[in-house]
Amino acid sequence: MKDKNNEAFGLQDLRYNPDQQQQVVLARQAELQEAGFNQEFIDQYRGNTLVGANISVRERLNNLAQLGFSNPVALIEKHPSILSYAPESIQAKLDSLTNQQFSNPVALIEKHPSILSYAPESIQAKLDSLTNQQFSNPVALIEKHPSILGYAPENITRRVKLFTKLVKLFDSPINQVELMEAVTGLFSTKIDKLIVLTRIVRNSLQTASDTDRKLIHDILFANLEDVLLGLETLGVEQNERLPNYTIQQLVARAKEVKKQELSKDTKKMLIKHAEFIDLKVKKRYFKGYPLKQRPGPSHE
Repeated sequence: MKDKNNEAFGLQDLRYNPDQQQQVVLARQAELQEAGFNQEFIDQYRGNTLVGANISVRERLNNLAQLGFSNPVALIEKHPSILSYAPESIQAKLDSLTNQQFSNPVALIEKHPSILSYAPESIQAKLDSLTNQQFSNPVALIEKHPSILGYAPENITRRVKLFTKLVKLFDSPINQVELMEAVTGLFSTKIDKLIVLTRIVRNSLQTASDTDRKLIHDILFANLEDVLLGLETLGVEQNERLPNYTIQQLVARAKEVKKQELSKDTKKMLIKHAEFIDLKVKKRYFKGYPLKQRPGPSHE
């Protein structure tokens, strides 16, 4: 016999049942609406089991509030699987982060909820890797840019090596680790982009006297396709297969290309047919950013 009181609170309704009837879905939808979830979330999850049997969504929200989270609904909308975590498991993760010297584990998780899915050993491995790469304060770095935790230690090491090579090519006195600490977005720069930029910088007319942190920042954060097409325009003007250029000139040209608002696919086709981009640079670019394969003709 069904317990109507339980059903009203979404307890039985949240059990996984491949044959669940429409009223069960509607009961779950009502519970999510009452809890304050947005309609997009409700539409996506009203037919799913979000928490275990005999536990309501409201109970999970109360658990999160008791653990110190200021907006449990927003947290779950970012990372729905949190609803499946037992309060004891979340508390253990908060304790682990505290032991690893993070100043505010709750705020860190609110900023980057997927941290709850990382094992303490994995987080410690990232901290150790950053320490080994000479970062001065790995904990503060992760608090500033939590997505670093999503990178494998070997990828962090590879990025540091590529930035080191890039800075040396600039003949710059800038310390690459200090640069990455100051501009944490560099951690998310695609490795393929770094390799292509390294080859472009190697061919430039650059000296330490006219290189500063802003210039390195500008070239690293410029759209790579815009940079390559900017290089092509310089070659057209100079009528040189390998044009002479400074990074300042290249950044300026990239900005001009950006104003044209070309689609990425259009840019790729222009790069493919470009005549004044070093062939090695072009080849490495397409290795990391291959052209979409066009469907072949139908033979029906």
